[in-house]
Amino acid sequence: MKAWEDLVGGDLTPAEVKLIQACLAGQPCGLGEDRPDAPSDMTKIRAPVLKALITDSLRDQPTTDIGVHLEGPILAACSTFGCPAPRA
Repeated sequence: MKAWEDLVGGDLTPAEVKLIQACLAGQPCGLGEDRPDAPSDMTKIRAPVLKALITDSLRDQPTTDIGVHLEGPILAACSTFGCPAPRA
């Protein structure tokens, strides 16, 4: 997962690892039934990881035709996609 870690400049969160593995396997990724009250490493997905999965920018690890199917995350640094970042 080094290429993914290079995207975020360090270790991936458990939620990011789970999402990447699910996308590469063509499976949905559930991080919880309800929207979390606060960010935690179990639910936090950083924008560079999500962007790479959506745009399929890591060619050696492409997502499948299912794309990105994600439930229950907190998106960190959402402004990368042109929307305001969540307030703390």
